[in-house]
Amino acid sequence: MTHQERLIVVTGATGKQGGALIRHLLKQGGWRLRAVTRHPESEAAQALAAQGDDRELAARFAPVAKALADREATIVAELLAAQGNPVDLGGYYLPDAAKTTAAMRPSATFNAVIDGMSAG
Repeated sequence: MTHQERLIVVTGATGKQGGALIRHLLKQGGWRLRAVTRHPESEAAQALAAQGDDRELAARFAPVAKALADREATIVAELLAAQGNPVDLGGYYLPDAAKTTAAMRPSATFNAVIDGMSAG
């Protein structure tokens, strides 16, 4: 497998180390890159997103990014409301799958946006 066929996911892509790696790989060329950042609304993240050459990927994720940004306050409120509350998983050694899934996905708003990706 050549490096042109490999996908690299860089976390912290707008930070010093992640940003340096992204710039190096973009300059070198030939890599399939995906960048992850905690602050997609930041200038650095927007500039990074604008330089991508994968139009199909951009078209697929642009509506998702917009939906998440538009619903950010609701998503944050739902996540904060779930913090610190006891959760019944239906057992320690053999937890109930439905209860565990519900506990691990506390934001109905976020879930709807992400689940909508597979429908499209």
